[in-house]
Amino acid sequence: MIAIVNHELRTPLCAAEIAAELLSDGTTGPDSEDIRKLLASNLARLHETIEEFLLHADLASGRVAAAPRPGDLLALVRREAEEARPLARKRKIPISLTTTGAARPVPLDERLAAQAIRHLLLNAVNFNRDAGGIRVTVAFGENESRVSISDDGPGMPAAEIDRIFDPFYQSADYHTRQVGGIGLGLAIVRLAMEAHGGAVSADSTPGEGTRFTVVFPLYAPQAAQGGYVV
Repeated sequence: MIAIVNHELRTPLCAAEIAAELLSDGTTGPDSEDIRKLLASNLARLHETIEEFLLHADLASGRVAAAPRPGDLLALVRREAEEARPLARKRKIPISLTTTGAARPVPLDERLAAQAIRHLLLNAVNFNRDAGGIRVTVAFGENESRVSISDDGPGMPAAEIDRIFDPFYQSADYHTRQVGGIGLGLAIVRLAMEAHGGAVSADSTPGEGTRFTVVFPLYAPQAAQGGYVV
């Protein structure tokens, strides 16, 4: 954990420091614009890492509780899929979206639900093969709604599945090092779904890909009023 944290915080910090020093030395011309972009991107990466730490800490400690309200799950998933498309296009990975069942309002804490879907989509992009695919399915059932996200990545052995939702755990370390991250994404997904009264699961076949499924129950606990929301 310390090694991961050290790398994920120190790397962008060092890059930002170098860029700041170059700018302070009076670098001008086309190079200065590239240096500014380098500074901005590394500061953004540092900010995202810190925010991920804080969100996980708040969820794990109970300082943040879900406050679900009837929401449009399909619109939320579509929005997050569109946000992920530019990154997916760089690796020629198409994202498809299908639905089953009659769409209906789902109890959602918009912020936490978006975080869960976003992490799963980024995971599907980062751990996919080039020119692979991502298939997103939103299924509306009688008592619950499900979002499944499947990829064509390397997959995982069954022994890994039980651990991937643990904080700071990184499956296939040799591959994870290429992608980066602090190993909190899936832990945040699990906590966010538990806060909704739902769950997340994964099934995977080595060499064929992985599918993550999150379940939003029709009735979800509403922390603010201690009741239930439909």
